[in-house]
Amino acid sequence: MLNYIEEKDKKSIIYYNDTKDECETYELLITKVMRDHLFKYDYYKKRIREIFNYKTNVPIYLSKSILLIKVKAKDTTYYINYIELLSISYSEDTLLFIFKNGITLFLDRKGNNIVRICEMANNILDYMQGLENNYYN
Repeated sequence: MLNYIEEKDKKSIIYYNDTKDECETYELLITKVMRDHLFKYDYYKKRIREIFNYKTNVPIYLSKSILLIKVKAKDTTYYINYIELLSISYSEDTLLFIFKNGITLFLDRKGNNIVRICEMANNILDYMQGLENNYYN
């Protein structure tokens, strides 16, 4: 299962289970995945911003098993699969993500906005689940 994507110097590395793969840039990767799921990245961001009034760092819902949250640390951007997180610990200047499969990601950065990002992710999960429940009922 996807844990996170690390993007640095216009190159992305995907981490899942105990494996990592280099790939094209994150934007191209997400655009391709979304195209496979029949929706466009720009349209998704616009609609989520309208529905929730979010301005920045909009979590990206791809499926029941992938919801990416964006976290920047120094010169690297991480897209972390929120669904696969077991816990998040933060202090004044560090963040620690622990995934369900035991993988950990330690970032040297302030954790001041991680609570807001997690709230946005939870709101999007609830919204998408509500859409799915209404569709099948």
